[in-house]
Amino acid sequence: TQNQSLDRHISEALRYVLPAQQPVADALVKLQQLNTNIGADKSPINSILSSLINLFGVKTAPGETQTGIQQNLLNGGLFTERNLASPHNQIPSGEMKKQLSQLLQQADKLPEQPRQQLHELVKGLLSRVTSNQLESIQNTRVSSDGGLERFFALDLPVRNGEQLDNVELKISEHRNQLSESEWQQLWRVRLHFDLQEQGSVDAELILEEEHQITAHFWCSSSQTAGELSEK
Repeated sequence: TQNQSLDRHISEALRYVLPAQQPVADALVKLQQLNTNIGADKSPINSILSSLINLFGVKTAPGETQTGIQQNLLNGGLFTERNLASPHNQIPSGEMKKQLSQLLQQADKLPEQPRQQLHELVKGLLSRVTSNQLESIQNTRVSSDGGLERFFALDLPVRNGEQLDNVELKISEHRNQLSESEWQQLWRVRLHFDLQEQGSVDAELILEEEHQITAHFWCSSSQTAGELSEK
């Protein structure tokens, strides 16, 4: 009964946020463009945007990708409300929703049209984070055999030269209890790429017991699938 009630509330919330959502990288790029158009390069708005991109833009250089993903997972908005609910937790100054709140405060100083545009972009970004939160809640389940599945979904703004590309990341943990003190774990990491000429590509990595890794790829284009097979 509790699951049915939770699912109903999640469905209602998703109907509200899904039409407004924008991928995180796309929203950050549009915010940058708006900032340039209004000539606010030396304003607090520019400082907040630079901080957001520096903190959450994932660099593909060796050794830096892991740090960028960890930053997005911990401070990208997925756990904001949980941390606010705990008296022992403090929200980091670089936390995404905290910085977006500061951005909205600065927007009140802008003329009407750019103020409305900035509000819409921030709303789209927050809706995207909220939809990822709701999707993660919806996919945390205890199965009939006592197994547990946890699931996290988030966007990664990946730096590709001078631009930001959006990569959708989903991490799931499957646990089955073998005995009173022994659990079997299986981890899945799925990445979704929307490539312009090559179409969409999904990559899934499965980490099983004894550190065995299996990789699967799905491509919307047969030509892209052939190129991946050759590599």
